[in-house]
Amino acid sequence: MDRLVEDYSLTQYESDENFAYYSSKDWTIEAAFAFDTEEEITPDTRAYLWSLYISDEADENAWYIAMYTLNQMISYTYRDTVGTDEVLYFFQTVVPGDKLEFPDGYALFVNRVDSGALFAMLPASAENPFLVENPDAEAGTK
Repeated sequence: MDRLVEDYSLTQYESDENFAYYSSKDWTIEAAFAFDTEEEITPDTRAYLWSLYISDEADENAWYIAMYTLNQMISYTYRDTVGTDEVLYFFQTVVPGDKLEFPDGYALFVNRVDSGALFAMLPASAENPFLVENPDAEAGTK
């Protein structure tokens, strides 16, 4: 267990323009958050989209822990509007290309990328999770 904590805790941090990245020491697991501006990258500002990348190089236990944690986070966030059984079923059967939609207009997209899997929470209307822009930017809301 100590090796998993040492290897896969999100201890690295970088920011680039309007993105903040938290990663394991070798970037095999990475969480990314998008903001309207670089100045908004703070713990108090809600990101308008986020993603979790898990590399093929991460060992099976790291995959299990990451998937379990993501499942729990989403189940807790949507506990009053989406059944936890529905979220659990999604994670038990998920394949690249799947999308789980939520009542607030967001969806969890699952994509296969060159060297791993990418789980991205974005507006459900997004056609390409890699090219989405903040839909609320003009309205000035988050």
